[in-house]
Amino acid sequence: MYFPQMIKAGMVYKAIPPLYSIKEGKKNRYFIENTDMVKYIQKNFNQNYTVTDNKNNKISDKDMMKFFVKNADYNYYLKDIAQTYAVNPKLLEMVLYSYITNKNSFNIKKLKKEIESVYRFMSVDTKNNCVIGTIEGSNFIPLTEKFIGDCGHILNIMNSNTDLIYKINKKPVTIFDIMTLYEKATPKNVKRYKGLGEMNKQDLAESTLDPSTRTLIQYTMESAKEDIEFIREYESDPKKILTHVGSVTREDLLD
Repeated sequence: MYFPQMIKAGMVYKAIPPLYSIKEGKKNRYFIENTDMVKYIQKNFNQNYTVTDNKNNKISDKDMMKFFVKNADYNYYLKDIAQTYAVNPKLLEMVLYSYITNKNSFNIKKLKKEIESVYRFMSVDTKNNCVIGTIEGSNFIPLTEKFIGDCGHILNIMNSNTDLIYKINKKPVTIFDIMTLYEKATPKNVKRYKGLGEMNKQDLAESTLDPSTRTLIQYTMESAKEDIEFIREYESDPKKILTHVGSVTREDLLD
């Protein structure tokens, strides 16, 4: 069914299509792995910013790459919850930082002091356990179990970080600040390919089929069986979100 004799003889390969492309002049630059895309954006980031820890020790490029990969979805989740609760994302982040640093609980008096020292028009209602006030509009955060549950994705990402506060040009910054600058360093013309169907014939020829630039992976009996299992499982339920054999996961990048 899948030519086992040819696979054993080392004669079967698969061509790897790109995940991203960027227009550079009249040509496209293709990126097969997430790490290559991150490194490309990181070079733009490094031209303007140097990130240090709270003791002013420079974060290495390797550790910064891990940071960007680890926190890739951080701003998305933070903005999503901020929009849901109609609050300022920086205020939301501050509240969640306080929750984590207080060992996953709220010290209401401490939080009140922290918020009022930063935001002039914000306060914490110690009787009703909520944050109230105005920053570019009305803000209300109920410090409840439901609120913490809704922020689960954000808290998981926060807890995966060694530090929550860094410095850029000696100024304290948060994960949200750094990832916002990272987003600004990302070229506007990045194209994300979700499949070969999104590529025109020129893209496909340049990125996947050209013998001088293509990336080939030799099949083994084990990888062939895994790919066949993937196809069968997908065809049995196309709605399933599965990770294809050979693709790079975020966990792989952080190992």
